[in-house]
Amino acid sequence: MTPEQSVNPVFTRVMSRSEPDFPRWAERFFLGVKRAEVLMAVRNAEGHYWTHRKRTNPAGVWRLPTGTINPEEEVMPALRREVMEEFGADLPLLRPLGILRLLPSPPLPDAVFTAYLFLLDGGDHSPTPLDASEGLEAFKAVTLDELMRQALVLRALPVSQHPWGWMDPFWGQYRALEHELTAQLLGPETPSAFSVDST
Repeated sequence: MTPEQSVNPVFTRVMSRSEPDFPRWAERFFLGVKRAEVLMAVRNAEGHYWTHRKRTNPAGVWRLPTGTINPEEEVMPALRREVMEEFGADLPLLRPLGILRLLPSPPLPDAVFTAYLFLLDGGDHSPTPLDASEGLEAFKAVTLDELMRQALVLRALPVSQHPWGWMDPFWGQYRALEHELTAQLLGPETPSAFSVDST
């Protein structure tokens, strides 16, 4: 069974290319090699969720771990690989949470970015990253309320110069959307600050 068959709902966020804040970076994002990722909501024994801080991310930003699905790689093997790389253990999968699809409007050819959101059981395990190249500096377990506050921090990030040379106002908005959706799916009473169309 694929994640698309096993998870409900699937959310679609349409990004308008006609809007002033739709950056050129987003077109490269949609047309680039990175077309999909997994998001890992790992719940510990106390009911909190692990976030991390990365060397390559803006200062002070904590966020849920994510990982790229490589070309020709299936979703579930990518999830297992990323969990092992970032947490150092093969953590039990509790359930798929949702699928977030980002679509540019007007459409670009085959330009869809998909994030697969999963809930995993971290138990008493403390994250021990195996891949030093990821630049993971620290981990912190947070409540759902704290996760929503982290989303506000992400959404408020200023426009910055991406290391590859283009302006990047999109990264914080996109990461915020992932956190808001995850918090909503994990806690039905959690308020949501985003608008999505379910498909």
